[in-house]
Amino acid sequence: MKILNLLTAALAAIPSALGSPLRRDFNISSFNPGPVCTSTLPVVNISASNPQLGFAEFLSSGARAPWPVDDSGTRTVRYCYVDKNAQTVLDESFKAAQKIWIDALGGPAGAQSRHGLAFREVNDGTGELYCYIGYQDFNNRGSWNIAVEDDVLAIHLSTKREMKSMVGYLPVERWSLDIEGRHYMLLSPVPPDQTWYTAHEIGHTLGMIHEHSRWDRDFYVFYACKNVPGYAEAVDRAKAANEFLPHNAVCSQREAALKYGFLAGLDFIYGGGEAPWDMTDGDPGFDLSSIMLYDSTQYSPPECMYGFHSRCVLMKYKTVNGIRVTDELEPIMSNKVPSAADVMFVKRWYPWTGAPNPQPGMPAGTSPENVD
Repeated sequence: MKILNLLTAALAAIPSALGSPLRRDFNISSFNPGPVCTSTLPVVNISASNPQLGFAEFLSSGARAPWPVDDSGTRTVRYCYVDKNAQTVLDESFKAAQKIWIDALGGPAGAQSRHGLAFREVNDGTGELYCYIGYQDFNNRGSWNIAVEDDVLAIHLSTKREMKSMVGYLPVERWSLDIEGRHYMLLSPVPPDQTWYTAHEIGHTLGMIHEHSRWDRDFYVFYACKNVPGYAEAVDRAKAANEFLPHNAVCSQREAALKYGFLAGLDFIYGGGEAPWDMTDGDPGFDLSSIMLYDSTQYSPPECMYGFHSRCVLMKYKTVNGIRVTDELEPIMSNKVPSAADVMFVKRWYPWTGAPNPQPGMPAGTSPENVD
């Protein structure tokens, strides 16, 4: 993930609407239920490594929910494209990203793979069912298509090399809201060797947040806040305001980062959201292999990519058998598939609860006893 844009700043600056009844005509562009993942894609990628386990998520606290169980017995992420252009450009890479997760989980939902996660594009049988009517862009969405349920995940095409996603599922009964398009992904088209960027966004949709937002992160990774774009300018603004702030407040306090325009730093603040107590450090520990962990190139200047590691934003402490043994640092590589702990998270929150794997011709979630 990388640099937050002005839209995200506007969203984050608005008080949370959670817990308050909202009108059906509520403007989605002003809706701010909490964290989104925002990034621009780096030019250079590095490959993956490291065996530790752990995850960070928003489901244990109730801040978000897993996607609900459908009639097939699976927890299905139902999605639509905002228009035909988004479908044409993004469909191949989005399906490839789904496959990254399904392969990591051991295959499709069922008793054998022991998970109940599925993905399904909503359709009316013609292949022409889109989320919006009169859609122009992310900020000018037109009208929600009444043929599409309002909780369906809307897939938007980014006009920049940027991706962002709403974290988790927002149930109406939990938040007293019923807003079309509240679940969304803004995706950039990526070549086949970069599909893992989209897979990272799927992790957010399932309820996961950035691994480096964990409360225990400082024992495993070193965050050089001063290397994040906009840090010096934010500190200068704070000084000009003559406001007393603790050392590095813009690095550790969401309110200070927002007030002084340190938007890129929001992705590194503990807790990952407006209400940091909503985040749970999943067991059994920090996961340097998680697909939800930024690599060392994220937000870093080009010098980091070419070996000047003092210019990197995020580095990891060297470990032996997953245990930190020194203060020496090394780059974090790009994790291109879900880790063992990422898989653990999905199987915990999206378990298989249906019948054994159906026989050929039987719909998922059924058994021989209840098939007509």
